[in-house]
Amino acid sequence: GISRTYKSGYYSLDYKKWRNDVFERDNYICRNCGVSGSKSYLTAHHIKSFAYYPELRFSLANGITLCESCHSKTDNYKRKNNKLKRAKKFS
Repeated sequence: GISRTYKSGYYSLDYKKWRNDVFERDNYICRNCGVSGSKSYLTAHHIKSFAYYPELRFSLANGITLCESCHSKTDNYKRKNNKLKRAKKFS
């Protein structure tokens, strides 16, 4: 499936640059709760899924800095949205 293809992108120089650019734009602060990177682990979150929107993978407008707590509440955190879709499909 798409898993192998999209996961390899996370190790690319383009991804690392995108991630750093998102953090710098957001001043290393969670855009949801305001916690700083010195107090919490931060994630550069793709607003539209990295896997399903390849054309937006490295678009700065498609990124947002979130702390791990806020990130875990997003619709596509660790493919949560995919699991929900599958559960609805089989119910």
